[in-house]
Amino acid sequence: MLKFLSYLNLFSGIIFIAILKSNENYLDIALMVPSIFFNWVTLFHFIKNNQKFEKWHLYLGVLGVLFSIIIILLTSQILFEAYNSRNSLVAPPFVIMLVRQILDVFVIIQFVIAYKANKKLLIGQEIKNISQSKT
Repeated sequence: MLKFLSYLNLFSGIIFIAILKSNENYLDIALMVPSIFFNWVTLFHFIKNNQKFEKWHLYLGVLGVLFSIIIILLTSQILFEAYNSRNSLVAPPFVIMLVRQILDVFVIIQFVIAYKANKKLLIGQEIKNISQSKT
């Protein structure tokens, strides 16, 4: 599941950055970079190399989740205000906003799964170290 989410988030994030770049929305691009970098770190460092996360990996993941939560709240507010105004000229592109919401939710889910897997890996290494020290 973690591998699938990592590939999905990485692929959809890169496509979303291309869409944002064509719209010249550089603030959203800057806010997406930590999430995409965490996806890359999760995929190649944690899954492929089967190594535990370092502190900076976790900080990067927390930063990506924080940005995702902030963007979810802001996007929800924008969509709510656009819906209440009932003015199509004020409304942002709904599909892009919806895709961004879905991508941010997947980033949060990926971080939770990766954090749990990292904890399991750490516990497994501690048990292995304890069993080796007893022999």
